[in-house]
Amino acid sequence: MKFKNELIVFSNKYLSLFRNPEVTDKEIADELSEWMFEHGVVMDCGESLHAMFPEFKALYSVREFGLIVSKICDVNILLTAIFSKYRYISHWSYEEKLTGIENRNWFILAFQRVLELENQEDVANASIFFRGNLIKLRLSAPINDLETRQCIQVGEHGEVNIWDCSSEQPIQDGDFQTQTKTHQMRELDAKNLLNLISMFFRTYESDMHVQEGGWKLVLENERGERFLFYGEGQKELYLDHIGLSALMRQYLNRPDLFLFDGKPRKRLQKQMDEYIFVNVFWGSGAKTYCYLCDDEFVAPGDEVVIPVGKNGKSRIVSVASVLIATEKNAPFPVEHCKKVISRIDK
Repeated sequence: MKFKNELIVFSNKYLSLFRNPEVTDKEIADELSEWMFEHGVVMDCGESLHAMFPEFKALYSVREFGLIVSKICDVNILLTAIFSKYRYISHWSYEEKLTGIENRNWFILAFQRVLELENQEDVANASIFFRGNLIKLRLSAPINDLETRQCIQVGEHGEVNIWDCSSEQPIQDGDFQTQTKTHQMRELDAKNLLNLISMFFRTYESDMHVQEGGWKLVLENERGERFLFYGEGQKELYLDHIGLSALMRQYLNRPDLFLFDGKPRKRLQKQMDEYIFVNVFWGSGAKTYCYLCDDEFVAPGDEVVIPVGKNGKSRIVSVASVLIATEKNAPFPVEHCKKVISRIDK
């Protein structure tokens, strides 16, 4: 009973430490190592964990550890794994930190499971769902070749950075490449976007099955706590039937972003003296009508809003085809052609 009580106190303490964004590696290392030695915990380089789950790299990957952690029913296995991972990072790895995002979430999962096995009532607080007020997001999404990733960072004051990086490169603060594109969005729009994103990830369970080809997302709250999520690429996420990718493209005014669904829009290639014309279906018949369009991302199958009549009314119609032409070769006189009001993002 004494060991159980000490274990609960120890696990709750380190659960809080790993969730504290201000804690240092030294603060964790000093007391964790001492407690493990004092209570006779064995450090076996992860052999016991690997023996139970040989097909998983559970000691080194938070995603693979997440797949099997709920199947571990022996506290001693967990403590040995915790001690082994700690020793690996603090003594043998020259680049990793105990407080790195992935390692932090690994230890959170481990201590959460210890408390579950010890029947601790306050386990719910160990959830790694997002909590707090979202002030910054960083999304890394695979591009078609899978060797390059498109990275997007959005801050609460409207600062936006977009850059490409290697698929092997982690997403970190300030780690922007020379091709970084920076622009400013309205602060109110940024706050609204971040609020909608945070609403979704308060209940989203990270997909630990995802392979390297999926997206990675880091959310940071007002306390500096960071939450890491994974997901399958080319699959949209929905908040009340609204796609998060479509939502981000609309707020950022960047239809060409890959994001969660991996479906960027291609910009039409046109010269300065060329116009974009769209033929739209109107009604149930096969007849189409021609309209001018300023949207360089419009494509067949899109729904667009067009003006109807002379009373300021509008109507939603479907695009049948898109044509780029000069005024001389236009399918309809430019000066008499009505213009599409907007394209509808789905």
